[in-house]
Amino acid sequence: MLRNYSVMVCGLKAKPFGRGDFLMKRSRLTLFSIGLVILGILFLGVIRTVSAAPITFDFTFSGESLGNTAIATGFISITDASLIPNPTPTDGVTVTLPDPAISALSITVSGASSGNGTFSIDAFKSIIWDTGGVALDLTQELVGQPTDGAPYGDPWGTPVIPPSGGDFNLIGLSAPTPSGIGPFGLAANFGEGDLMLLTSMKAREVGAVPEPATMLLLGSGLLGLWIFRKKFKK
Repeated sequence: MLRNYSVMVCGLKAKPFGRGDFLMKRSRLTLFSIGLVILGILFLGVIRTVSAAPITFDFTFSGESLGNTAIATGFISITDASLIPNPTPTDGVTVTLPDPAISALSITVSGASSGNGTFSIDAFKSIIWDTGGVALDLTQELVGQPTDGAPYGDPWGTPVIPPSGGDFNLIGLSAPTPSGIGPFGLAANFGEGDLMLLTSMKAREVGAVPEPATMLLLGSGLLGLWIFRKKFKK
């Protein structure tokens, strides 16, 4: 037979506390601890998602310095910033499209004598990326950053041959897609139109948004713990 124990507090007899009550409270504590562990796992999942930070660069090519009115603006999105070689090998890297690391690419050409329009990732064959022998600061404007041999080397974005100041370029598949001509040079209409030079390339705010499914699980875990805590107090 289970025995009940009474406790005297300030002369008042408290409610009997039996072994059954003790086991029930211990069970609740165990469930609460399990809930905390699950919540911790969900939290680590969010942190892991954030660590895989996608990054998007906005860029501009302009023909103004070359005496034409052509301009090309666009963006390129990389699924994870850690996938960008930085620094690159001596001769840079060529990424053949499609590639899982490149999630989106779009460029709009306007003001050119031919080859105007908007072109998506499907219109391009590859991407050329060369940091010029140094690790660039991807959170800042890339054009003008010092490269290997600074202060005597060419800043990143300098259109010289050989490309001592690095390179970024897009190689089209066919007309009228714009295509790269020399370091940091892009010509409209598959290289037959107006030539433009890279004048700006800068990342948008670097960071990752946790996946909706992960956030839903985390929110559900928090709500469950809150409900359990309310019942536990009762």
